[in-house]
Amino acid sequence: MVTYKQHLFVSLIEEFTLNESFNYPEKVNFLELLLEAPMDDATAEKIVSNKKRVSIYYQGDEKTKKGWYPIDPVRIDDKNKSKFLLAYIVPKDGSKPTLNYFIQRKIVNWNVLGKKDAEETGNYDKRIMKFFTDPSIPKEKKNVFREKLKNVGIPIKKLLTYAALISSLLGGIKFNSYVENNIQAKAFKEFATLRSKAFTEKDLKDYDKETLKRMLDFYLKNPKKYSDKNGNVSFYEIANDMNTKGQDRLNFGDKKSFGLEQSDIKSRYTKMSLVLGNARVDVSDNGYRVKDIYDFNQYYSNPEQYGVSNFPDESKKIIKYFGNGNYIKGFEEIGNYYESFGYKGFSVNIFIPKA
Repeated sequence: MVTYKQHLFVSLIEEFTLNESFNYPEKVNFLELLLEAPMDDATAEKIVSNKKRVSIYYQGDEKTKKGWYPIDPVRIDDKNKSKFLLAYIVPKDGSKPTLNYFIQRKIVNWNVLGKKDAEETGNYDKRIMKFFTDPSIPKEKKNVFREKLKNVGIPIKKLLTYAALISSLLGGIKFNSYVENNIQAKAFKEFATLRSKAFTEKDLKDYDKETLKRMLDFYLKNPKKYSDKNGNVSFYEIANDMNTKGQDRLNFGDKKSFGLEQSDIKSRYTKMSLVLGNARVDVSDNGYRVKDIYDFNQYYSNPEQYGVSNFPDESKKIIKYFGNGNYIKGFEEIGNYYESFGYKGFSVNIFIPKA
């Protein structure tokens, strides 16, 4: 079962917007204060009256070490203007329980009591990992929360260390330089920063608009060839046919990277196809309207591969991809993990005039 402070932390990162809570490292809100707060009187009285076994995280004193303790609560006592929880410590080895006093203000975490909606551990890990991989959240804020969670008996798992590495890759100077000159990298960075608004022609440079117009004009010469039965247009196939010299051709048998191993893609058409994939195209007298959802749906064909338990090993591969310049593979793998966390991408709605 997830502890009270874990449940509180999930509420913290989901109920407050990034602008309110995370974009300013020095800002602290009410839920953050609760995250550090000791057990309150009402909770202490509740666990005694419930007469159920509960685990508490204790910060330690001269007689009792810091750590987690499974206890059977007995009563609350007042001594020297301080409150104490009298409880039996229940050893894990099944030996005889021992009676012990815990200073209430040093109890800083405990099980979620009586919450029917308490998070399962796996689901909790996914939500926390999503937070620590979000590049839009300042590194300073992430470090603050790591320390706060540690102080209430919630060590950050090794997988979150790898998540931080992935996040740092997306904010690196080399990657940012790559984004400046590659539309597919720009779209991916928008995905990785959890974009919510539509990606439109305002997000394209003039060079990218010209590229897309050429592709749309090319499509209009033979629309049946590039459209499927649902009316979706394959920008991958358009790019392949426009790459007359054979450069940067897409291999549809390779679902991970389409056969594009390195980051030095030369073809402007291939770059654009990696943004649009299979999209809807509405043609009018004035121009073209391109609609799509930018996402990474390979996850749905093999969701087990992108479980949280696999992330430590997978993140090593991702780091290697980026180090070797295999950005396309790196994008795909990170994108699939974001899908597994519940982020469904952003809409694409681009208008390109014919004239």
